[in-house]
Amino acid sequence: MDEKYLPEQFYAARRDDSVVVLEGFHALKHAVRFGADIICAVSPRPNDVVALCKHHAPESVAHMRTLITPISETIYARLAPRPPRTGVIAIAKRPQYTFDILKDVSAPIVLIDDARDLDNLGACVRVAAAYGVAGVCVYGPLNPWRPACLRGSAGLHFAVPVISVSLDDVRALRRPVCVFDENGDSVTRITIPQKSILVFGSERAGVSHAMRELARQTVRIPMRDKVSSLNLATSVAAALYGGRYV
Repeated sequence: MDEKYLPEQFYAARRDDSVVVLEGFHALKHAVRFGADIICAVSPRPNDVVALCKHHAPESVAHMRTLITPISETIYARLAPRPPRTGVIAIAKRPQYTFDILKDVSAPIVLIDDARDLDNLGACVRVAAAYGVAGVCVYGPLNPWRPACLRGSAGLHFAVPVISVSLDDVRALRRPVCVFDENGDSVTRITIPQKSILVFGSERAGVSHAMRELARQTVRIPMRDKVSSLNLATSVAAALYGGRYV
């Protein structure tokens, strides 16, 4: 590898929808665990990365040793706006999830309606993957495969399908739609169909009118008086782990 071409390669990867940039050890660790096709992984301190792997993912140590190419600190500093402190960055092929993958799985789908923050959206993917949802759908202009979102999910985009959707896509799934809103029934007091699409809006704007029109249920997360809202990823976690799905 001629490292002088790496900055151009990583810059191009950020504009290429067929690949993704993985910033940091944990994003790379989960990508490897869930079968990602890694194109390249580089580090100025490969021994430190292997040491992290021994602690956090011992089953992947041998693979990580062969995967990482050492490079200079100078080049590494040019590969990302904020070079990861864990000392590794990689490029992987983006999974080509098809919409059909969501149709028959007996688990809820999380749908984020017009997300505004990539890190927060990534955190939603992380908690959704931990719970074991059928998929994470993103409605709106934000690209959920940007490096910041993958950093927020710790690479768990490779563990659960993450797909941008239209309203027609949502209708085509023919699943009950459950909107989370402060005016709904408490999530602790009702049951929600197991195959529901759980819709969460941004903290500022809430769920869009278009999504509300599709709703079969409107549900709220109970909070004490004078607390106006929860962080989006916290709301997703509370809904998944606090709800009763039947």
